[in-house]
Amino acid sequence: MSDVCERANLFFRPTGVVVLTSKERQVPISLDRHLCLARLANMVAFCCVPSQSAYSVGAVIADSDGSILGVGYSRQSGPSDHAEEAALRAAKMSRKNVSGAYIYTSLEPCSMRNSKSTSCARLLIEAGIARVYFTAGEPTLFQRQCGIQLLTKAGVACFRLPGFDHQFRHANYHLFKAIHFAN
Repeated sequence: MSDVCERANLFFRPTGVVVLTSKERQVPISLDRHLCLARLANMVAFCCVPSQSAYSVGAVIADSDGSILGVGYSRQSGPSDHAEEAALRAAKMSRKNVSGAYIYTSLEPCSMRNSKSTSCARLLIEAGIARVYFTAGEPTLFQRQCGIQLLTKAGVACFRLPGFDHQFRHANYHLFKAIHFAN
């Protein structure tokens, strides 16, 4: 996966700088870079092997400057892998420190799992992720979602980036093809 990270770092370049305020300090990162990393997370979701019992999700971890630390996707190395978990593993394998980093994910992190005992929200909290940028809220297809509430309660800043719903639905066509989307 380091190959994908290197190519992504070469391809996605920030253009203008916007200063976002956090409780600890001001962190310079471009708005374009946030959107590029969110797009990359949505693109990586297409690497997933489709499953009738799970969403296809992509995740990218970046530092506060926007440099990519890890990339992952659902079922990357096993049928019960979640994207956030795979991205954390990729960063760890590359010996990257993710404490204080940001994660961009095509679906809000889970608060409970059927396949493993630790949810993605809990993994992100334990890893010290400072911000979560997600592009879709979890539909009620499998379970009720409260990952964002768990993260915010633990002090992790969470932001939904609008305009990506179509990409999430397209990556998960295998689950939604029987459902007619009126919106």
